[in-house]
Amino acid sequence: MTYPIFIKEMRENVSSFKFLVFFVLVFLLVNLDMMVLIRLHKDKTQDFDRVRNEMTETMNGIDIYSDMVVKHILKPGIFSLFREGLDRNIGNVYKVSIPDIPSIENTEKTTPGNLFMAEFAGLDLTRIFILVMSIMAIFWGHNAVSGEKEDRTLGLVLSNPVSRSVFLLGKIAAGLAALLIPFLFSFITGIFIILFSGSADWGPTPWLIAGTYLVFSMLFIAVCYFISVFISVLTHKSSTALLSALLVWIVLFLVVPNISPYISGEIKQAPPRQKLTAELDNLDNEFKKEVVEIEKKIKPANFIIDIKGNFMPGFNLFGLFTTGVRVETNYQPTLDYMKEYVSRVEPLRLTYMDKIEKITLDRINRLKAHKKLTDILSGFSPAYLFSGGAAALCGTDAEAYETFIRQFRLYRAQLVDYFHRNRVFNSYDYFTSQFSKDKTRIIDRIPSFKYNERPFIERFNRALGQWIFLVLELIALWLGCVVLFMKYDPR
Repeated sequence: MTYPIFIKEMRENVSSFKFLVFFVLVFLLVNLDMMVLIRLHKDKTQDFDRVRNEMTETMNGIDIYSDMVVKHILKPGIFSLFREGLDRNIGNVYKVSIPDIPSIENTEKTTPGNLFMAEFAGLDLTRIFILVMSIMAIFWGHNAVSGEKEDRTLGLVLSNPVSRSVFLLGKIAAGLAALLIPFLFSFITGIFIILFSGSADWGPTPWLIAGTYLVFSMLFIAVCYFISVFISVLTHKSSTALLSALLVWIVLFLVVPNISPYISGEIKQAPPRQKLTAELDNLDNEFKKEVVEIEKKIKPANFIIDIKGNFMPGFNLFGLFTTGVRVETNYQPTLDYMKEYVSRVEPLRLTYMDKIEKITLDRINRLKAHKKLTDILSGFSPAYLFSGGAAALCGTDAEAYETFIRQFRLYRAQLVDYFHRNRVFNSYDYFTSQFSKDKTRIIDRIPSFKYNERPFIERFNRALGQWIFLVLELIALWLGCVVLFMKYDPR
């Protein structure tokens, strides 16, 4: 009996004017937004190529170790079109050196190719679906039962030999199928736009991600539709159901995701940035005092130096090492002074950098704890679950950037180990190139960095928690609809 009900409802749904309006609206919004996002992605890719070439030229020209700053720029991913995540809010250029520790808060951002087009960057596909499809689901399902009662057809249908659960299943299935038609058609055409734009190499992994995102999106739409049907079963007038559904939408889709960070901030306060700055300033002052004491113990020399920027012997010397210092002279006392100075100060700096890393990681862990509590408080919002799961799948969530930073931080440890093993701080090569016996470029001597992106299975596992919550919400809503409809008065 479910199939005839499904066919009848589907025929009515797809032939309605409401279906035509929804179809055109979703198709235009999704595909126009996709074209804008692809244009922005191409600008980002061109900017990525330019910056990467500049960084390569800079690294190739380094001939002393004190100038060595390794930079890495993250390539813009095509799936940021689906869910932008943190891609817009944080930088994409990371650097590592003796005085630099990679952090999600310590990044540089390249300039977008078109500043005016960048204003559209925040409207990715996930936001389109959250805003448009959820509203469509409310308008589509609010009169699924209450509307039948107002039209006086519900009692007539239930007077036939058909169980209420079968009738409800056929009606819900037909409504959901009709709702998914414009979504599926728009999503498929959006994929074709990406393919024909030549914006990415579309291998097996992108297809897996796109297919999983599609299923995830349909699950989200189904939850939104079931919320509307559940409210329709609770009420007896379609107007009341519509107003109630809109109120629930405002609470779940707007209030809960936006108020949760403030509530979690009161429960588990995130450490202010000013506190970190003060702690780092204190460590810097301690370091300066120890450097002054070191300088007092080193025999002074008359400096004959060709150096970048203004230079004065004494306590100002250590400051030059934050950006690199070059000493080009044959005057041996100066060379001896610099060699002894570096061999004492730079290991000391590494000791303080370890302290800075510990403070920075502690702050990051506390921020992550604040974010975790926010996730728990926002777990009732289908929009928040869908958004978070999509970001994890598309590789634009916080964990994706933290994964990269952890790898880059390990690379810095490799560099420090290289400096110690090769006694770089005890050699002239740290501050001058005129005595170097190794004629290879420094970039070819040091360990190389290669970033391994998270495989699909890790992305899937990161999104699995949000999937499970949405499935549980869907099951709870369906059971609620069945229980309420069994007691529903059709008169």
